[in-house]
Amino acid sequence: MSALSKRLAAAAAIGSIICLGAAGCGSTPAPATRTAAAVNVARVAQQIPAGMPSELLRRVLLVYSDLDSRSLAFRRVYENTEPSIPVTSFAGKDLLSCLGNGAPAAARFAGDLALARSLALASRSFRVMPAHSAAAAEVAVRVAVIDGANGGCESCGGAISTILWPVVWHTRPGPGVTHATGTIGSTGEFEVSYQAGHGWVAHLRAC
Repeated sequence: MSALSKRLAAAAAIGSIICLGAAGCGSTPAPATRTAAAVNVARVAQQIPAGMPSELLRRVLLVYSDLDSRSLAFRRVYENTEPSIPVTSFAGKDLLSCLGNGAPAAARFAGDLALARSLALASRSFRVMPAHSAAAAEVAVRVAVIDGANGGCESCGGAISTILWPVVWHTRPGPGVTHATGTIGSTGEFEVSYQAGHGWVAHLRAC
């Protein structure tokens, strides 16, 4: 495959990665609320290729964080078991506040996706690294950080990932290594475990 063909394939992949997890990616867009509620962010995360150039990875993770924020903004809706919630109650205010957390991501999603696709087209071709690689473990860690910011400690969306924080490995992942540790950013400690058939699973040392 030529370098141009690889870049075209990468650009198409950026869109298909997102559409795998969202409803309404066909010719007729679905309503925004239906799309956000239908997003399967775990499936989207599994499709993010390892080995992308850093700026392209940052852009793809930014789009992922938009989706994650919008999806988890519906968390109180998913968790609610009551037939109705008074708007003025604590639960009602909390639910509305959570829904509002997804608004910034919703507003920027189309632009972020377009920029990611454009960068994929312009970027040099890259080799997708295998599931056991350190690059794949790094993607798992970065996804876990985004998931934790949006859904950890009972949070409900609102975290948009614009910075590619440095990852420092204490034990480096690779062939034959099934457990590794490291830090992301200045204080974010993590560990990753490799599961055959699934890939790397990251756990952050936070609430």
